[in-house]
Amino acid sequence: MRKDDARGAVFEASLEPEQILPLRELERDFIEDVLEVFDGNKAKAARVLGIDRRTLYRRLDKASRKAG
Repeated sequence: MRKDDARGAVFEASLEPEQILPLRELERDFIEDVLEVFDGNKAKAARVLGIDRRTLYRRLDKASRKAG
């Protein structure tokens, strides 16, 4: 999905306020999707996401602490 497509999908959908996820949850879900595409390879996922691999680990750690 291109960036423009992803942005447009959010605004085209008819969302109710209770359906909107917090940014942290969206970020976590997106990171998990990218990791799935790269078969769990965190270095490749971080490169595609444009973040340092250590940043990816920190964000995953924060997400797992919030979920658990």
